[in-house]
Amino acid sequence: MKLIIALTATLDQIAKHLANRHIKEGESRRLLGKLCLTNAKNHGMAFGALSGRRKLLMVISGLAMAGLIRDYTRAKGGERVGLAIMLGAGTSNIFDRTTGKGVTDYLYFESKKPPLIFNLADVFVLVGVVINIISRIKEKVG
Repeated sequence: MKLIIALTATLDQIAKHLANRHIKEGESRRLLGKLCLTNAKNHGMAFGALSGRRKLLMVISGLAMAGLIRDYTRAKGGERVGLAIMLGAGTSNIFDRTTGKGVTDYLYFESKKPPLIFNLADVFVLVGVVINIISRIKEKVG
């Protein structure tokens, strides 16, 4: 499971590095259909919430990670896999926040208003949540 955490964080950090290296901040490039690559800095949480409130954001992020770690240590099976994916994603974004440069978001759906800009860590959180929900449903049903 530790490999899943490390792999999730590493893949997101590599993607952020590539976005920062090859795409100027504010620039967008079409990838596939309405999906574009971009380079945007987010100094808050999802959708920029708590932007400019770095200390509060770090406290909330730390508490969320502590809760995930607690649940991870108690979980088994698919639920543990989902939590490991979420932990890797959270680790990657917290790493970015500690640098003070903000989290790099690099995926963008052109047609959304307001724009939906996110990164691989955000996708991993969603995947982890879905795995977690499915695992809990299977546990209750089976």
